[in-house]
Amino acid sequence: MAAPPRDPHAIPITSVSSSTNQIVDAHGRQRFFRGLNVVYKVAPFIPLIDRFDPHLSFNIDDLRVWNSLNLNVVRLNIPWAGVEPERDKYDEEYILKVRELVRLCAKEGVWVVLDAHQDIYSERFCGNGMPEWSITRDEGYFGTWAFPRPIKPWPAQYGPDSKFPLIGTPAIKEYDLTGENWGPFYASDACTRAFWGLYTNQNGIRDHFVESWRRVAVAMKDEPNLLGYTIVNEPAVSARTFLRWPYNFFFNKVATERGHLLDMYDAVTAAIRTADPEHLIFFEPACGNSGGHFPRPPGCPPVKGESKQEREKRVEVAKSKSVLSWHYYPTPLEPDTWVAVFKRRDGQVRKLGCGAMLTEFDTGFDDGKKHDHVLGTFEACDRHLISWIGWQYKMSGCPTDGCLVDHEAPAPVIRPLYAKLFSRTYASAVAGELKYLHHDYATSAFSMHYIPQGSGDDAITEIKFSTEWHYPHGFEVKLEGEGMRWEKLDEQTIGVWAKEGQEIVKVSIDAKPPLDVQEAEASTEVR
Repeated sequence: MAAPPRDPHAIPITSVSSSTNQIVDAHGRQRFFRGLNVVYKVAPFIPLIDRFDPHLSFNIDDLRVWNSLNLNVVRLNIPWAGVEPERDKYDEEYILKVRELVRLCAKEGVWVVLDAHQDIYSERFCGNGMPEWSITRDEGYFGTWAFPRPIKPWPAQYGPDSKFPLIGTPAIKEYDLTGENWGPFYASDACTRAFWGLYTNQNGIRDHFVESWRRVAVAMKDEPNLLGYTIVNEPAVSARTFLRWPYNFFFNKVATERGHLLDMYDAVTAAIRTADPEHLIFFEPACGNSGGHFPRPPGCPPVKGESKQEREKRVEVAKSKSVLSWHYYPTPLEPDTWVAVFKRRDGQVRKLGCGAMLTEFDTGFDDGKKHDHVLGTFEACDRHLISWIGWQYKMSGCPTDGCLVDHEAPAPVIRPLYAKLFSRTYASAVAGELKYLHHDYATSAFSMHYIPQGSGDDAITEIKFSTEWHYPHGFEVKLEGEGMRWEKLDEQTIGVWAKEGQEIVKVSIDAKPPLDVQEAEASTEVR
């Protein structure tokens, strides 16, 4: 009799270990994730879910592609502009549509991190994510400069029926959007002023952002495959204006993160917690690679009159529910190598005492030219025992060719070069403390070392593998440790048990050679 299908979401994942800074499940096992972003940046802010499209869908066909490659998490966009397109008018129907997609993901075993995605604040600044009505500015002679000044001397022009600047004018050229030139718009006076207004709650703007997140949490809190909420993607540094120097102090990452941004994170976290006290809060540093300068995780601001013990308890709870969500994009201003970026990340996470996940890095295909960069990032994540979510699965409203599927095919056609790359063997659950993880891309050899913890059937380490892309002729499992055993849980998962109390145990998986080679080797041994 065939074993019943396993429910990958039966064991809740809602906390971070204080000793290892790793995400853990209700059985105390460390959990690791591999996935991609699905961020549809333009209205209706959600991909097609009823049919496949090479650019615009994320439906059951797409999810089966993910399942075949052992991708187990998606970072899914739910922008403020979709939740509250007009002031005081919340689109509950939109929230429920996103929930429908979350439930579709559950059917294929995929966890979901919800992401209030934004880039350059709003469409009015050539960006996306925040509703146009939330833009604040100062008027008058010393007021906010017109977008995109001072990045360009000319003010943008707008048509009567579009929120987006007119393309082809002196201020906004086509290459500003389709190339790599849109990032500097973050430093425009109008953009940094809009973020200042959001962070400091000018005109009650932050209150609306907070309420939007509360409504999302009310709708999503009971979804078994929900991993957590990303408060906002790539929050920018904030400044009231270039001409007001007392406020211009905030035009840097450190001051933004320690001041206005952390205040907003506290407010959003408190609102989410009124509806959902369990799921993880993902929080990001101001635009840039890795770390950040937060003095603490969100959700535990000082309270006047509380005792030291009460304060410490609240901080520990916040640490156990917080994940630093960070990105890796080398730029001329930050040309850091993997070593420097990951080292900074390790230091920041140890200081904060929370979890961490790499939630954006370039996984674009570009005719295979980015293969080595993607592979290098994957290997760096393995060395540092980091979960990752790449950017991104498909075009989905932004200028990229995606990575896994052919963007011209009418049906899901997986790119073989990237299928092998993304389906690398890894441990998705570790009953203990993972100390070492390695997958050899050339040979598909896999090895891991961990300190086993727990006993009984629940203390199971789960290893995901792909027969199609790495072990077409079979594989051999080797165990080093006392009382160890393994079994095949399903066609893509191995379960390993080990006796608790050992200093270290080791698991290795090696690909078997083709059958004719195996037969030749067997014949040689007989002789």
